Amino acid sequence: MKLWKHSLLRIALTCIVIGLVGNLILYFLNASPFNVEEINENKSFNNDINNIQINTAMDDIRIERVSGNTITLSRLGSQSVQYTDRLELTTSVDNGTLYISVEELKKHRFTISARYNVALTLSVPDKIFDSITVTTITGDIHLNNIRSNDIALNSNTGHIHASDTYSRINNIRTITGDINLDGNLMSLKLYSTTGKIAIKLAELAGNIQVDSITGDIALYVDKIVNDIQTTLRTSTGELRTDIPGLELSSEGDKFLTRSLGAGGFQVQISSENGDITFNQSK
Repeated sequence: MKLWKHSLLRIALTCIVIGLVGNLILYFLNASPFNVEEINENKSFNNDINNIQINTAMDDIRIERVSGNTITLSRLGSQSVQYTDRLELTTSVDNGTLYISVEELKKHRFTISARYNVALTLSVPDKIFDSITVTTITGDIHLNNIRSNDIALNSNTGHIHASDTYSRINNIRTITGDINLDGNLMSLKLYSTTGKIAIKLAELAGNIQVDSITGDIALYVDKIVNDIQTTLRTSTGELRTDIPGLELSSEGDKFLTRSLGAGGFQVQISSENGDITFNQSK
């Protein structure tokens, strides 16, 4: 029995030594996941663009409003050298639409990723765009002081933040990432499987639909709410609201549907296992 244990230990130690030596050789050959290179890419575009479409796998994406008349793109950060020949930034402009993508040129089934920390920042002038669409798998999405008639944001595992943003139509979706929004956002359709959703609006100016399975959902509105059709539903979470006229029948209520005034805009919020809060901002 002892001989078997010693043999197993020797085999394990041998595998560890081989792995360490192999990684050391790859490091000196500049082919190890621990070899890191800096990313610094910059581009600029004329201000005749009305639509923006961004598609990346892992980059964090930031869109911010700045002074001037030029749209500028910067991609900064660092990554393991294993991504050097796998990822490529491409841009094009077609009929008023700016297309930006960081494409995976080579598919690898198994990758040991030591480091990937790259942010793609798009600085745009003060104008109202027709549409902005951003899709990423693991990256975070940040919008700051942006104006667009239509905004669609999608990230599987990254978080989504939009501050001081104006838009008429907003479709935002994550799987595990959180969603945080504030600004003059009108129609909202939000979904997150497990992430938390927090919304702060100056006023209700459109229909709102927010759904989650396990995430908490909080909606805060600055101005007094007078004309809405409200449905709040949870299975195992808690409902909270301080909106006059939407008082719960009892503390443990899991479902609320009620109209105020003419029942103008619809507010539908649902989370199977998360808490739901619908309050007027203090």
